[in-house]
Amino acid sequence: MLKIRCPGLFRCFVLFGILSAGVSLQARARESVEIKTLSLNPGAYLQGELEVGGHVRLVGMGESWFVIEDGTGRLLVSAVALGAPLRCPSGSRVHLRGRLLPLSEEHGLYFAAQTLESCSHGGQHWSAQMVRWFGDDSK
Repeated sequence: MLKIRCPGLFRCFVLFGILSAGVSLQARARESVEIKTLSLNPGAYLQGELEVGGHVRLVGMGESWFVIEDGTGRLLVSAVALGAPLRCPSGSRVHLRGRLLPLSEEHGLYFAAQTLESCSHGGQHWSAQMVRWFGDDSK
């Protein structure tokens, strides 16, 4: 257990703020990760939530899983935790938040998507903040 002694209440708040900012920046820096980086050092990413992005290349039965590619590699993604089938067709650009998990000892890793942050396809874009598609209304 880490014990820190502070000479005054104000200095304790300042020290706590600096330490909190450092932890926050470190966590933020690990959010968006290239697939190649995940492949080369998976152990560093197995414990926390992170963000990945890429193009949907293959969609499985029931849209419960899919494969994304970001130009550095490919990653199998489970959409089960999203609570609904993936509505982004093959070729869409997606950004996901979730966890990297081991598939099995022999078969590597997969990404368990927990949040679909955004999906873009054919001039239309959907994001979690907008909660709807927008784009070209003529389609």
